[in-house]
Amino acid sequence: MHETQLEDEIHFATFYDFGYPPVPRRPATEPRLTGSYYRGNDERSPKLFNNGNYRTAKFNISLVNEHGHSVAANDNIANACLFVKFEIERPPFTPDFLYTEDMMRTMFLTAQCDRFLGSDGPVADRVELDMVEPMQRWEALFPINSVGMCCSNEAKGTVYVCERYYYQPQISLLDKRRGGSRFHYGIRYDLKVKDGILLDDSDMYMGALYRTRKLPTWRVPMTEWFSHKPIPELPGQNVDAPDLLGIDDHLLKKSLLSGDSLY
Repeated sequence: MHETQLEDEIHFATFYDFGYPPVPRRPATEPRLTGSYYRGNDERSPKLFNNGNYRTAKFNISLVNEHGHSVAANDNIANACLFVKFEIERPPFTPDFLYTEDMMRTMFLTAQCDRFLGSDGPVADRVELDMVEPMQRWEALFPINSVGMCCSNEAKGTVYVCERYYYQPQISLLDKRRGGSRFHYGIRYDLKVKDGILLDDSDMYMGALYRTRKLPTWRVPMTEWFSHKPIPELPGQNVDAPDLLGIDDHLLKKSLLSGDSLY
């Protein structure tokens, strides 16, 4: 497969929508260092609750120090090591296949950005998710640049929430799977410091960096797929029709994850 085709297979519209390196769009909120964000369902059908517009994940981000304590504006961080804390919470009545151990092991955090990140070797700064509660909650801590020490008065950057992605070549002679990392979300931080004190206009937010081919923006508003405002939760047991839940896509992904990994 030509690299241009493979890039489209992995990323689709990421770099078209968000540039290279991709930068998430900032939500309409005041500057803050904590926040919750909501992921919506991919599928749309009148047979689904709310026509398919319902929550499939909740994300929490916060700034913490090396002791795991939250860091807020006006805190003294002169000698602190800082981390972006990323959490996933599973909403009620979401299907198990979205949260299996195999699926969650494909997710990781990194500050690197490359169109085929991880295809030629391990991602050096990769931080995997730790399970906090089985099938319910996961978290990761990603270290960020130190600020407030020496001559540094600010730190800014993006932490990417990525999925290890494989594509099986269609030519039988090419038995080695190719792939890379799909950039699903970005956590953007912009920390400002004076005399070791974290200033009020320091900011951190999260945004989506990927949209599926199923949900073109002209058909489904981005706010129904990812938003800083709550997306409705399923009120009860979901339907069990595989086609309505997109199970076939997940089974295909699982088949590519089985067996030996690239690294």
